[in-house]
Amino acid sequence: MATVKQVKKKITQMVKQDKKNSDTIDNFYHDALQIVANHIKAFYLQYADDTGLSLSQVTKQVNSWDKSQFEHAINELMGNMLPDNELDQRLAVAYVEAQGNRRALMGAIIGASMDIATTKTKKFALEELDRQYAEGYNVKQYNHMTKNQVPQDVKQHDDFQDRLWVHNDLAKSNMQKTLNQALRSELDKGQLKQLLKIIAQDGVREDRNLATDLNKALSGVHVLVKDESILNSNAGYEKANAENPMPGFDYGLFCTQEDDNVCKICAPLDRRVFFGVIAQCQY
Repeated sequence: MATVKQVKKKITQMVKQDKKNSDTIDNFYHDALQIVANHIKAFYLQYADDTGLSLSQVTKQVNSWDKSQFEHAINELMGNMLPDNELDQRLAVAYVEAQGNRRALMGAIIGASMDIATTKTKKFALEELDRQYAEGYNVKQYNHMTKNQVPQDVKQHDDFQDRLWVHNDLAKSNMQKTLNQALRSELDKGQLKQLLKIIAQDGVREDRNLATDLNKALSGVHVLVKDESILNSNAGYEKANAENPMPGFDYGLFCTQEDDNVCKICAPLDRRVFFGVIAQCQY
């Protein structure tokens, strides 16, 4: 039988794992953003004059140097990773976009960087969700399960993947829009610095900044992964209980969406452990 102490310990471990997962996902996206920043700086150094990077320069047809920048960015972003079918199709679209003018090519680098970071996030998250399911399955039987006794019916998380790509496409669209706005007039060094300033996910949002656009969407990714982790852990727990009912404690981790819409009643309850039935907020 799982004791209250064991259950609370399990919940504490889950909360710590959530933070670790968020940090890993942040690294995927912010590493990609740094590569984007490096290549946009390279375009600035290559084509800007004393007053900055002009619209006439960025609307010129791409040349061999420009195309090499795109290829280098993709190689840096991919590393040793092999693309799956989804990423392969998205990179093909980015490659076509990169054949236009320089502004389109820089936008294609942004788009490809987000697609690659999201593919890394998807792979990491799917493995984590399966692990959460298995751990949930074992939670009532701490001393009776082995690592090889993992349930075989873990779901494929299709809805989760679809929603993850929605956040990806939102970040990509907003970042490309911010880039285009910056390039409509003479882009000077001060504006370039503001555009490419790296801001932590929990940092202050700033206008005309690519990291801000990314971080807004990234907040949604974190909530999505946390919610799905809880659902999978609970599903494994319920399956174990159905197969082998054991006396113990029904418990829950109270979670909010952690956004501006959380009511004043639910806000202080976020991430607290409760035993018994947890009602859904009616506000």
